Amino acid sequence: LDKAEMIQSASAPAVQMEAVIEHLKEDERIRQQDQYLALFDFVPSIPEEWSKKMKEVIAELRECRLEVKNWDVLSEEIPESLRDDLKHYLLQQGQAYKLDEERLIHKDSLLESVHSLLRETEGSSIALKQAKDVLNVSRKYLIPFLELLDHLKLTVRDGNERKWVNSTIDRYFD
Repeated sequence: LDKAEMIQSASAPAVQMEAVIEHLKEDERIRQQDQYLALFDFVPSIPEEWSKKMKEVIAELRECRLEVKNWDVLSEEIPESLRDDLKHYLLQQGQAYKLDEERLIHKDSLLESVHSLLRETEGSSIALKQAKDVLNVSRKYLIPFLELLDHLKLTVRDGNERKWVNSTIDRYFD
């Protein structure tokens, strides 16, 4: 459940709800991840009745590689009420990353592209043109991808180039 929504919908004052939530977290009866609360032993999963369709969406997301479709288009065969749930599930489980506000990128596609760039640049700086040539994508996909690498601290922007952050790369690829 969204913590803010839960507090807002409760009949008790917000201060009391915050105290109860903190007490339950300390007792390991609930846990919090980002703005969400869950029972401590809750294991996120895909709903059985939508499993086939959701797995098809995940497979298509993987197949798109870097040229991913808008999330609403990609997941249009799933009821609108479940699209955000699937999106959050993929993000929280580390199966996908936010490329931009409308698109996700599958973890496998991210790692494959990072490997290609690392191999081609031999760990040195990455110029935009070089990244575009290696990944064979348009700027529409390239710029958000490179910004994601910055966000993940795999690279640091230095003018028109990106420099690899070795300590972060080692964590991702050990």
